[in-house]
Amino acid sequence: MREYPHGQEGNGDVDSGPLLAGVSLSATTVTPGAARAWGDTRLAEPLRFGGEFLGMGITVGDEKRYALGVLPVGDAFLVWSKTAPLWRTRPPDQSFDPVAPFWWRLPLHAISLMLIALIWLPFRRVPHDHDSRRRLRV
Repeated sequence: MREYPHGQEGNGDVDSGPLLAGVSLSATTVTPGAARAWGDTRLAEPLRFGGEFLGMGITVGDEKRYALGVLPVGDAFLVWSKTAPLWRTRPPDQSFDPVAPFWWRLPLHAISLMLIALIWLPFRRVPHDHDSRRRLRV
């Protein structure tokens, strides 16, 4: 999530942290919870899924940590985001425009498949010529 609206620029502060191309990582982390609380699943779901993918979550025992547990404050932000209470009363009627296209998960899945292939390729067993000749004689 951008710290400032399009067309405006500024610096990060203690709450936003450093800005990367105008994007606040802390705001991006808590936005899915705020969107979910308002009933905007079209925004909440892509951000939640992206956070799970990019956050490199690891589970050890009954604890899940993101960014390999290096940033505990990020974990705290994610806990709030995932447990933010929904409105007890019905939120105001609002129609939210889609934020992400219907195919938004495809690039993330493609990246995952490429990484799996890169890891798998060195371990695949390539039959040698003498192995194939031995099978033919049997």
